[in-house]
Amino acid sequence: MQKDILGIAASSGIAIAKAFRLESPELTIETVMSTDQEAVRFEQALELSKSELERIKEHTCQELGDMFSN
Repeated sequence: MQKDILGIAASSGIAIAKAFRLESPELTIETVMSTDQEAVRFEQALELSKSELERIKEHTCQELGDMFSN
């Protein structure tokens, strides 16, 4: 299926590529019953984020060298 999409040019010339449609995710809002439990969940999320960032940094060091991972 092909569909032409018109837009405003940012520079001269043409571009041909796949188009991607971005959609907003559906969010659910939960009612918090215990602020203590919520604080624990927050701390767990922080620790998970830190470990994921460290893993990404290590992978970057291996792939690109120390120069690009600082």
